[in-house]
Amino acid sequence: MFPDTRGMACDPVPDSTAAESSLPHERPAGSVAGHFFVALRPDQWTKNLVVFAGLIFGQQLTEPRALAISATAVVIFCALSSAMYLVNDVVDREDDQRHPDKSRRPIAAGHLSARTAIVGASVLGGAALAGAFWLSGPFGIVSAGFVALLLAYT
Repeated sequence: MFPDTRGMACDPVPDSTAAESSLPHERPAGSVAGHFFVALRPDQWTKNLVVFAGLIFGQQLTEPRALAISATAVVIFCALSSAMYLVNDVVDREDDQRHPDKSRRPIAAGHLSARTAIVGASVLGGAALAGAFWLSGPFGIVSAGFVALLLAYT
């Protein structure tokens, strides 16, 4: 009378092996957006707060315009560095797959495709460079140099 539901995925405890597929064409559970965000390495963004040092030493920390420009610069550098992390992770994915820690990064682990990462890096990097040049020509040049330096490193 009632269908047999034994073995169906309605158990309250998730099957931990479902996300650990050995087939290369299968993607583990989780959202692409979530894996993309992790691949941006937001834990590294605090390094970009060094931009505020100029405000502190220039005694401009309480100036609203200077604070807004510096905050925008921090966001731009976060976007640029994240775009470069994506590119670097695509280039290094085979080596990273053999590394005990780096193998858990979204691209090396197969959670995020190389194509998605490159498209995301292009959009993020392009928008950030446009924002940098919008902020000021010299800042745009410095930002482009930052990208060139990181690409050379990659």
